[in-house]
Formats: sequence, C-alpha cells, structure tokens
Amino acid sequence: MRRLILPILLAALLPASVHAQHVRLDSVRERLAVAMSVTELRQREAALADSSGLAVATLERGLVLIRLYELTRDEHDAEAARAAFEEVLRQDSSIAYAHFGLGLALLKGPGGEGDAPRGFILDDVLAEARGRDPMSLAGRSFARALELDPTFEQAALQLAHVAVERGERDALLRARDLLARFNAAQAVSAPVALAVSAVEAALGNRAAAAAAAARARAAGADPALSLLAEARALLPLDERRDEGARAYHAGLDALTPPAAEAYWEDVAIIARPDEEAAWEAAGTLEERTALLRQFWAGRAAYGGVTEEERIGEHYRRLARALERFRREGMGLGAPPAGALLRQDAQARRLPLDDRGVVLVRHGDPDAVVQTPSSELRPNEMWVYYQPDGSNALYHFVMLRESTDYRLVPDIMSALDPTVTNFPADAIVRLLEDRARYEPAYKNIASRIESWQRKSRMAGLDFGSGAVEADRDADAMMEMFDAARVIETGQTRSATLDGLSRDSDRPDFAEEVPYYYDLYAFQGTGGLTDVTAAAAVPARVLEARTMDGVVVYGVDVSFIVVDTLTDHVTRADTTLHYRSDRVLGPRDHVRVHVSLAAPPSASVIHRMVIRDANRPSAGKLYGAAQPVPEYRAAELAISDIVLAEPDSGNWRRGEVHLGLVPPRQFEEGAALNIFYEVYGLEADVAYRTEVVLEATEKGLMDRIKGLFGGGGALRLTFDGVALPDGTGTVQELRHVVPSVGQGRYRIQVTVTDLETGRVATRETAFLVIDP
Repeated sequence: MRRLILPILLAALLPASVHAQHVRLDSVRERLAVAMSVTELRQREAALADSSGLAVATLERGLVLIRLYELTRDEHDAEAARAAFEEVLRQDSSIAYAHFGLGLALLKGPGGEGDAPRGFILDDVLAEARGRDPMSLAGRSFARALELDPTFEQAALQLAHVAVERGERDALLRARDLLARFNAAQAVSAPVALAVSAVEAALGNRAAAAAAAARARAAGADPALSLLAEARALLPLDERRDEGARAYHAGLDALTPPAAEAYWEDVAIIARPDEEAAWEAAGTLEERTALLRQFWAGRAAYGGVTEEERIGEHYRRLARALERFRREGMGLGAPPAGALLRQDAQARRLPLDDRGVVLVRHGDPDAVVQTPSSELRPNEMWVYYQPDGSNALYHFVMLRESTDYRLVPDIMSALDPTVTNFPADAIVRLLEDRARYEPAYKNIASRIESWQRKSRMAGLDFGSGAVEADRDADAMMEMFDAARVIETGQTRSATLDGLSRDSDRPDFAEEVPYYYDLYAFQGTGGLTDVTAAAAVPARVLEARTMDGVVVYGVDVSFIVVDTLTDHVTRADTTLHYRSDRVLGPRDHVRVHVSLAAPPSASVIHRMVIRDANRPSAGKLYGAAQPVPEYRAAELAISDIVLAEPDSGNWRRGEVHLGLVPPRQFEEGAALNIFYEVYGLEADVAYRTEVVLEATEKGLMDRIKGLFGGGGALRLTFDGVALPDGTGTVQELRHVVPSVGQGRYRIQVTVTDLETGRVATRETAFLVIDP
C-alpha cells in the first residue's frame, strides 16, 4: 500500500508517448481497484492536488477520487472527480484520457451503474428521457475518447459496456463503428473482440456475434468467457440452439472465476434464494460448475424438456425481454408505492421492467389484455394457461411515480389517483375486459353496474354533493373496497407464488395423446427400478415408408424429480417400429423406458412423448407420485403388472411380457398377472391370494352369480420361497377372468406362513367390448 502514496512523476518529466501515458494511468487504475484505505487515498489525493496544474497529476487525482467515492459514497468525491477531468478538458479538449476519465466518473458516480438505490427523483426521469443521464453522458465521453485515439482499448471496452447496458440502437451502432475502427488500427484484441460480440448480439446480429466470440477465443481470450459469448449469440436461434448449447457446456468445462460470475449473472434472474445461497457458499470452481449443471438439469426436468431446450429457451426469453422490455428509469432507486417487485430487480439492477422479469421466468404470455382510458393508468394483464385448465394472471401498471410498468397485486392500481370522481365506467371496462380469464371480475363489475343503475333511477349524481348521492357513493366504495381486498389478497398470493419459480413446457403444435402406466420394483444399491410404459394411438403418429416397410418413430422422455433435493433421474430415447402395413384406427404403438431412482415421497414425474417423424407433435403428462422404498428385510410386493398372455419385449429377470399400459383387456381374453415379492427367506412357506372383484355395483351382482355369494373371484396358491440372487421371488399368474365388460380390481396378498407377516398390493383394470 505504501506504493500508492509515493509522489507521482510529473508530466514534464515524461517524454513518453500518449500510449505510454495511457498504460501508466491504466496501471494506476489497477492498483487503485484494490486500495481499501480511505486515509491513505485522502493523503494521495491531497498530494496530487498540490500539482493540479499538471494534466497528468489532475488525471490521476480524478482516478483517486473515483475510488474514494466507491468506498465512501460521498457525492462530494464524485463531483470532485468530474471536476478534475473537466479541468483538464478545459485546458486541452483533445486529451483522450480526460474524456475517458470523465466517462468513468459519470459511470461510477451517482445515477450511473455504481449508484446506490435512491428514492424517486423526477429530474432523473427527465434527464434520461433527454439522454442527459450519467450513463448516456458516460457513453458519449468514451466514444469521444475513442474517436481521438482509435487504439484506446479501455475506452473501447467501456463504450461497448455502456451501449449494451443501455440497449439503445443508435448507441450500439455508434459503438460498433468505433470498435471496427479500433480493430482496423491494430491487431485483434481478445477483450475488444468479446465486446464486439456483445454489441452485435444486442443488435440482433447473432451470427456476427458468434463469429466475434470465436475470434476472441483465437486471440487468447478466456476460453470460458468466449464460449459463453458464443452460446449467448446462438442459443436464441432455434436452428443453432444445439450448437449454442455445446458452446455453453464447453464453457462450463473450462470455467474460470470471471466466467463463473458471468454464467451466474445470466441465470440469477430465475434463481431461488436457496440456489443463490448455495452459489455464494460454493468455495471452488468445481462446486460452482456442479451447481450450474444441477441448476439446468432441474429446470429441464421440471419443464419436461431437454437441457438444450431449457437453456435455449432461457436465452431466447432473455434476448426478447431485453429487446422489448428494458427499463426506462435505469438510474432510479426504490420502486414506487404499490409495486410488488420491490427488492429483487432493484438489488440486481436488472435492465428489465417487471414485464421483462415475468417473461424470462415464464415465457411469452398466452394472452395480453389492455384497457385504455383517460381515467386509468397504462395497464396490462398477462395470462398464462395452466395445464390444469386454470389461468395464471399477472397485472402490470405504469404507476404515477414510475416510467416503467410495475407488477402490482391489484388491477385496481390502474385507477389514476388524480381522478376526482369515482370512475365507475372505467372500472367496469377494466374488469369486464378481464372477466374472460377470471370470473370474479365479472361479479365485481356487475355489482358496480347495479349500483350505477340504482343511483340513476334515484336521480343521484356521484360527486354532486347531495347527501343521498354521497351516501350512495360511500356504499359503493365500501362494496368496491371489500371486493378489492379479496381480489388483492388472492392475486398477491398467486403472483408471489409465480415469482418464486420459473416454468417451461414443450410447445407442441399438435397433440399426441397416449395412455401410460408406471411400475416400481426393488432395484440395487438402495434404488428403485421404475418403468414407464405407454400406448400411443397409431392414428396420431405419422407413418413413413422405407424400402417397402412402414416405420413409426417415437421420442420418449421419462423424468423423475425429487422436489426436496432437486435430484433428477431421466431416461430419453428414440424408438422406431416397423410394420408390414399402415396401422389401423384401433392399433397402438407401445413403448416403455426404465430408470433407477432414489426412493422418496416428494417425487414428481414427467412423461413426454413426441412423434419422431413430426417433432412439433407431442404431449406432456405429469403428476406427483412417490417412488417407493423396498427394504431388504421387509415383506413387500412390487407394483402389479397386467400384461397380454403372449411374451413381449419388456424384460424383468427371466420374465418377458407384453405390457398393456391402458390396462384394457377384451372380454373373454386371458391376461398375465406379474409381481415380485421381497423379504421372504429361502425355503420359507408362504401363501398367495389373488382376488378379483368389480368396482361397479351392477357388476358385483353379476360376480356373485358367477362365483357364489362372495362377490369376488379368489385364487389361492401355496408355495416355498426360492428367492433369486437379489432376494426376490417373481410370480407370474395366467388367468382367464370370466367376467363381463366393466371396471375391476385385482388384489394380491402374500402371507409368510412362518412369521405371519402379510403384504398387500392392488391395481385396477378395464374389460372392454372386443
């Protein structure tokens, strides 16, 4: 630290070139960046002030003052820093480093990117609207420095940074032109090539951005940073998404500390608090790499998509949000009263308004509703259709104290507070526009209209001052406020829930409905083997003929997620089936996939099937379903598999079965009942009882007639346990249930005849008309 307060060399003693002077001052900046002693910095600033008549001393003093402001947030330091650079420019406006230093002072000072959150200031809004805010002015200073010295690398980098941060097309185009001049004046600079990539990506020139990232890597840039830049450019493009995903993962393989921060910056907008805490606690690059991989594996699993699809969708959303929903009030501090997103966006200084935040979390809305009115603030409602048929609603209003759309818990926040009378007509329109997506709004609107009719019939005029009118208006306001309280509470809860997570799901142009079943069995190493079997109607699949053979293709993804640990297990495969004919309307293509998952009661699963010949056609199903644990010493029965009597292509041990996922069997047909028994000791006598009974009242009477008064078919088998090497007893029963069409249940009970232990399992099936 002593080196920081050594007397400076005076400019008169420096016969060096402008480039050498830039190098020297950049070296000063690097040392100042790690200086932490305010006292020593004050001493140095005072020493430099004594030599303020010398340009180089004044420039260095400005850099010291910028660092002091970063440490103290004393606005006098920021003002003094700007004044120092302006003093040099008054003496000689052709000094590139003075323009650069002024840009730094503006960028790091109040209102720039280093500004701490502040309250609402109208002057800030007006300044930004006129391009006179600190960041805009900083960009112009950097541009002027680069115009004066086309080889000024730091000015080029800062210019690109500000242009990308602001996202204004004119500024981006100017930055691109000046960066091109920089590249023409000297050999390729790796940092500048990365800056060019960011500028081209912000302009939407993604191929050029990817090429610039590749040039940066060839010039010696941080491999992980350049690969991330390439991924950012390519991932939003559907046709190059997989290429971008490969670059993204290659960057993870070569992760460096700067790249780790850049990777996290891109995903922080959708990260949960626990994930943020885990990131901060991670002490090594290996841990951070694992966290990023787990992050995307979990997001893809919850969405029922591949990692490549989920990462690509995230960057597509991010690019779209930056293009359409940039914040206007970049320099503003705390959000205005009534805004629901009060901390997250501000803490990260996101360049997006609240619509952009929701878009990145949940994608493009399925519908957007607006109600223009002079009595209402600008407003939007975004609608997301949910898999269960409900709607998720997000309300945005440009509040009076804001230049941006803000997420609000109550659509009534759209009422303009400057309106003096109760704007009943505007409120009714606001609510009725949204009633299609939320019936409660129609109810509130109807009540308001009822009050209006009643008041008009009574000759009352709201705002007239008449006692009757005032009482009527008060009564309406009480009703309105009561409805508003209910609506606000419901909406706030639902909105906060939506903001606590992000979502994605396959976007299918056409549906491919199918039947599916899950079967769980004891696995090895404490895991549970789970098979997902599906039957896809052949009529919804596209058949292709190859060499005279009809081929059907199915892409299958079966995903199991433990919601407590975010542990993901998935199986993805493509299966092709050959047939000597085009399958008929009653035919099905049957598929199955298996995986080994940790047992857990907090599991959800996703089953996704696509037509491999038509990838835009598919269907996702999912639900919460525990993965059972089969303990070694505990008597237990696996899930029961009902299968066709002929052997099929599903294999479990020595058993081959033709799975029937819908569990539908033709009347009079035979079926196989397969299950495994765990926990029986070798040579122990045990008894199995299989009970078939109807689940519909009319059918129970028929079974009574067929099998006597019990109302059920009962089969009993005695045997001696002969477990295989895993301690499993497999049982395969072949039955021909003589029952009519309808719904039935099969129950299997196993009794250990030596210990009296009992285990039971059941499943349902359907008998249909042949």
